Amino acid sequence: LTTSRMYPLTLGANIGTTVTAILASLAVMTHDSIQIAFAHLFFNIFGILIWYPLPFMRKVPILMAETLGIYASVWRLAPLIYLMVSFIGIPGIVVLISTLFARNQVVAGSIVLCVTVLCLAAVFLWWTCFGGAYRFVSKDHRKECWEKLAREEELRRRGENVQTPESQAN
Repeated sequence: LTTSRMYPLTLGANIGTTVTAILASLAVMTHDSIQIAFAHLFFNIFGILIWYPLPFMRKVPILMAETLGIYASVWRLAPLIYLMVSFIGIPGIVVLISTLFARNQVVAGSIVLCVTVLCLAAVFLWWTCFGGAYRFVSKDHRKECWEKLAREEELRRRGENVQTPESQAN
């Protein structure tokens, strides 16, 4: 199953999890639980409306997933670091900044926000302009992986059987 074919299934699964949350909130029947369940539903619906209808927009998350797969094939800690940054680091920084601004500590919030933006800019520049991406996966290896993915996708489009290491083992 290719990443591009798996993408709509993943979006549907995300909507499915919101149905579970809505049912649980209706069982509790409090205003906050129902509000959060519907916020979850609308967040996923708007995400689908942004990323799925236009074909060029569909390529962005698919490309990101395939790139993470390439990095994971070379360095096993890449997915763990991605998860830690995405689900702990970034939300933690956002909560910290919003808490500081909510408590009228505008100076501290502004300092944390500026430091965060500068750090993100520095990492982005290092990753894109100074070859940071190639310290993990060389240009040649990345090119080989992208060519292999393109060949497999073309074979699948033609309906030919694609030999993967998993299918060869069986």
